[in-house]
Amino acid sequence: MSDLQPLAPPVPQVPASPGAAAAATAAGSGDEQPVRADGRTGARSAVTTSPSLIYLVDDDLEETARIAAVVHEATDYVVKVFPSPSLARRALLAEPVPPTVLICEQEMREVDGISFLATVRQELPDTVRVLLTAHADKRSLMRAVNEGGVFQYVEKPWDPEALLLVVRNAIERGDLVATLRRTVAAMQHNNQALSTALSQIHAAQERLLESERMAAVGRVASGIAHEIGNQLSVLSYAELIRDRYPDDGEIRLFTAAILSARARLGGLVGEIRDFSRVHGALPSNPASGSAPAQPRIELTEEPVNQSVQEALSILRFDPAFRLRTVDRVLDCPAIARVNRDKLVQVFVNLLRNALDATAPGGEIHLRILADPLRPGGPDGTRPEAGAAPLAGPAAPMVRIVIDDHGAGIAADIMPRIFEPFFTTKGDRGTGLGLGICRSIVAQHEGQLIVESPVPALQGAGDGHPGTRVTVTLPRVA
Repeated sequence: MSDLQPLAPPVPQVPASPGAAAAATAAGSGDEQPVRADGRTGARSAVTTSPSLIYLVDDDLEETARIAAVVHEATDYVVKVFPSPSLARRALLAEPVPPTVLICEQEMREVDGISFLATVRQELPDTVRVLLTAHADKRSLMRAVNEGGVFQYVEKPWDPEALLLVVRNAIERGDLVATLRRTVAAMQHNNQALSTALSQIHAAQERLLESERMAAVGRVASGIAHEIGNQLSVLSYAELIRDRYPDDGEIRLFTAAILSARARLGGLVGEIRDFSRVHGALPSNPASGSAPAQPRIELTEEPVNQSVQEALSILRFDPAFRLRTVDRVLDCPAIARVNRDKLVQVFVNLLRNALDATAPGGEIHLRILADPLRPGGPDGTRPEAGAAPLAGPAAPMVRIVIDDHGAGIAADIMPRIFEPFFTTKGDRGTGLGLGICRSIVAQHEGQLIVESPVPALQGAGDGHPGTRVTVTLPRVA
């Protein structure tokens, strides 16, 4: 704020002109009017749309008219005069563009000028405030500065040249404040645009790095699949053993398990080869973020619980499985379009993760839940047999939920659980299981959701946060 500057010694006042008298008459009517250089009052609409405004508040109508005429003639600003602070405040709040300068008399009948300027300071801080006063004592000036936040004051009786100097200084300050506001707003807008662009650049870089990393993973996976495929031929001897001892039930049971494992490993090799075909080369435009298309798989309609039961029958030979309590609710007959071999691969992998997460004697809960089917198709008719699942946010789903009472997944690890080759199992893990499971579920147009900790399990009293894995698949009639 500039220092308060008292004006020059008083000089004889300028006599009122006819235009000033007209302005004083308008002020006395209780309604503000613009004062023009030619002494005529302008239309209200011309004033309210002009940003170059000066407000003058004084209940001395003759003096108000003289000041308004002098200021407007010298500055070409539109001056609005008000006989009382209440009328001025009402107009201030309704003004689309606040006035640049507000000149207010200290001694008024309704309220003193400093109190009025203090109110304006709170509501319109950018309007420059000037005080007209006949009592320029130190106490009044300190109050004007501290409460009203005045820019300068004009001591009465006022000199036209000194008055205009104060007004011009106030106008210059108001213009600087307005320019500063516009500059700050423009900088904030530019900063927001730059922040958005920077976020997009970072996202594009992340997608590019992910594409390059997945390309390297795909090339490595292709070599791994080739080597595993070559070794699977050894498991074909199980067929010879089965045929050599056709009457031995125990041998037939064991060879069936071996041949089933061979089939699963063959499916896994195929999955790795699919993975390598999708990710073995960079996409044509990595920065676009478009994900490679998932390879198509054959789907048939069948109850989901059949795939779950088959996964459990495979795991019954696992010693770790026998040392856990598996609570299962699998009587839900919901049907989905599935590839059983690949879906069994998903459930075996997820159940083995649950085994690894729990200690011997721990609990695993396995449930199948289903949304009710709609009574009809989208048009209200009964859906045809073999029709695709109903689309839309309310489409019924089948949910396979696996809960384990294990140690859970740490918050800093959760974002990385689907990264290729990331594992917390050390040498026992490859870091591909969850990623492949999610890919298979996505090929079924479903979702794989991992949650940890699980509130329902935390309240079980064993102190373990637990993990919940949910596979959702579209249900069909």
